[in-house]
Amino acid sequence: MPKRIVSMALQIGSSFHHPLNIDKKLLVITHLGKHIIEEFNINRHELEYKNFNHYQEETIKKTGQGQSIDMEQYDAAPDCDGSGWCLAPLIYNGNDYTRNSNHMPKTTKILNHIGHTSYTGIAVLYPEYGLDWHYDDDQFIGHDLCQFRVFYTLDDGGGGAYIEVEETEKKIVKRYFREREYVCFHSKKRHRVWNEGILPRYCLVIDVLK
Repeated sequence: MPKRIVSMALQIGSSFHHPLNIDKKLLVITHLGKHIIEEFNINRHELEYKNFNHYQEETIKKTGQGQSIDMEQYDAAPDCDGSGWCLAPLIYNGNDYTRNSNHMPKTTKILNHIGHTSYTGIAVLYPEYGLDWHYDDDQFIGHDLCQFRVFYTLDDGGGGAYIEVEETEKKIVKRYFREREYVCFHSKKRHRVWNEGILPRYCLVIDVLK
């Protein structure tokens, strides 16, 4: 099936997608998820997390759009203080982010094998925090490719974190993050995330272009 047809079928489909319909290589994570989570649990406190609360809140409030975070903005961001929304990249701009990837070599090797390596990392959503309704920028606007965001939950923090996606103007679909499960959606759809639990949620995040 031509790539354009596959992309459109995914784009206009339901709010959430099975990883197999996006890229069958993602199923490597399914098979090796236990080992990824074990490596994460051993090293989670060694990773470098940066806080992007103010940056995303400002851009979302002004434009309704989330923004890709470049390396300069990442370097300038404050260290995570145990609140809000934080990121720990493993691969950035196609290169291993060694401050973190050295702590998670097995996971980084798996991600490089999958091949969607423009950006992959770990996103942390702390309790009583979320990102309001927004859509994410798509650097491939005007091309045949669409951007899909793939979450694989490493620690659901007790299950209180969720995402809502606006499937149509009249239909909003909600899904909770569950450990060792995927949440995959077209990032141009309006969505919001929130953690109503008492513990942080940790997800592996991969952007896939189709």
